[in-house]
Amino acid sequence: MGNRAVITTRKDLDENGLGLYMHWNGGYDSVRPILDYCRIRGFRAPDEDDYGYARLAQIVCNFMGGDGYSVGVGRLDGLDMNNGDNGTYVLEGWKVAERLHYSGVEQDEYDYDAFITNLDECQPESQKIGDKMIHGLLKHGRTLPEVSFQYHFSIERRAGHGIRTKGFLIGQSYAVFGAGIHGDIVIMENSEDKVMARFQGGILETPKYVWRDGTESCVVECAGGKTGIVDSMTPARRLQCGDWL
Repeated sequence: MGNRAVITTRKDLDENGLGLYMHWNGGYDSVRPILDYCRIRGFRAPDEDDYGYARLAQIVCNFMGGDGYSVGVGRLDGLDMNNGDNGTYVLEGWKVAERLHYSGVEQDEYDYDAFITNLDECQPESQKIGDKMIHGLLKHGRTLPEVSFQYHFSIERRAGHGIRTKGFLIGQSYAVFGAGIHGDIVIMENSEDKVMARFQGGILETPKYVWRDGTESCVVECAGGKTGIVDSMTPARRLQCGDWL
């Protein structure tokens, strides 16, 4: 008994390649937030290379626990693809492109927002990104590497070094990071989910992304399709009080 599913890719189907077996939480109401979480974290997908399967297994195993019987990775001819529960999900990127061996009514037991938040809470402390960041990324169609140049998770390290963090301050200048982008931005307004700033002689309004410790990031769209990243940990100058934001 279980709530079984296999996750694989079109390429793996053609070549009898890899798949990931889930004994529990195989319904689409679980699989969808799991895949979305991997996508917003910026992981390479399983149809790109084997690292995608490794990261998918990492996230699922952290969520499932360590009893050793909940998750398996192997060749498809050794996995229970026609399992009588949820069948097999075939991915393109981090999206389900096809469903095999399933024709039932989709499971609707778990609330999407609650599930993806819980999934994040099950990850190691230094890898959690927080509810506000998750929902900001989902709302604006971004991934973590796209909104922070500090892609390594440094919240715990900063706390360990006694570095106090804050969000964007009105009137403060911040460095913009991006290839071929020059200049700083000056924050004019900072609301719950967006900032308004002066940049390169103009005024811009852009969504804001918030980390667990209150650090804030935003993305600057520049001419020529270039994108810059701004982080409240990188003011263009140090404040008089001597503290970094």
